[in-house]
Amino acid sequence: SIRHGTIHRLAQHISTHHSDDWVLLGHELGLSFDEISDYETRCPSIVERIYRMVQSWLKLKGSESGAKRTLVAMLQDLKWQDSAATLSDLLVRQCSTHYLSTPIVGRAGSAPF
Repeated sequence: SIRHGTIHRLAQHISTHHSDDWVLLGHELGLSFDEISDYETRCPSIVERIYRMVQSWLKLKGSESGAKRTLVAMLQDLKWQDSAATLSDLLVRQCSTHYLSTPIVGRAGSAPF
């Protein structure tokens, strides 16, 4: 799952570069007009709105394989290449320590057929 800090940094990035477009993200995430309005009422900060929307979506979709890729694709669909790249970068950095500490199995030691 994507950690809270990653979502928060993504939200900050989107709010900085696409502050007027947070409603588009809501639509892209499948929210109704009423749900989007509700976020606007409850969260005065655009960062918090985006954070909560993405977090809720990931809670619903996070168990599906490829949820992160789907989110990156959504951001790219909105022509938010910078935000998609930021999310990819955050995920790579978040995972890299895990990958570095995990030995690659089945390459050199695999039995010949």
